[in-house]
Amino acid sequence: MADESIRGYKIIGDRPKDRQLSMSYLQQSHEAAKLLGELRVKATDLKNPAKCLGKADQYSGDELPTDREAQIMCSGCPVLELCGRYRDVAHPAWGVWSAEVKGRNLQKAMEEGDKND
Repeated sequence: MADESIRGYKIIGDRPKDRQLSMSYLQQSHEAAKLLGELRVKATDLKNPAKCLGKADQYSGDELPTDREAQIMCSGCPVLELCGRYRDVAHPAWGVWSAEVKGRNLQKAMEEGDKND
């Protein structure tokens, strides 16, 4: 490998090459973890499940839907408000969260990175 990279991200700046990478960014806040637990319970309610349940590829697959498609996909979902609160606290990087698409800038950056390699 000509230059050091981590999962497609190039190491930039004046950081020493032997510096350990921090994993603290992977840890959710207490509030986000609490909301996620509540979201999991309410989303799997057998009487009124979340619209995304069992459709992971549509909501967080490689191809992101348009904003309009995301609104249609999430319309009438029983956990829409709770999903939105989780999105606002946890700041997920990818997927459809409460009718909002996350990751478009990341997708564009990845596509541009592929062109430059």
